[in-house]
Amino acid sequence: MLVQVYFAVHAVRTGRERQWLFIIIVFPGVGSLIYFFSEYLPDMQQAARIRKRSFQANSPKHLRYLEDQVEITPYSAKL
Repeated sequence: MLVQVYFAVHAVRTGRERQWLFIIIVFPGVGSLIYFFSEYLPDMQQAARIRKRSFQANSPKHLRYLEDQVEITPYSAKL
């Protein structure tokens, strides 16, 4: 029952309320499993990819690469 309530609240917070609330409430165990695999798990995986990409973008190696790109990029100073 707690899992059902958790997924119902998650569905409302993410704006997927109508169809998912119906599925989660009418089919308590199966509806929660379906919601987990079709909506919740992909969101978790996407968030992990974004965190990983963000971490890589802030690494010293990536910053050195960006500094090198700035140094070799031609530009003209116009005042």
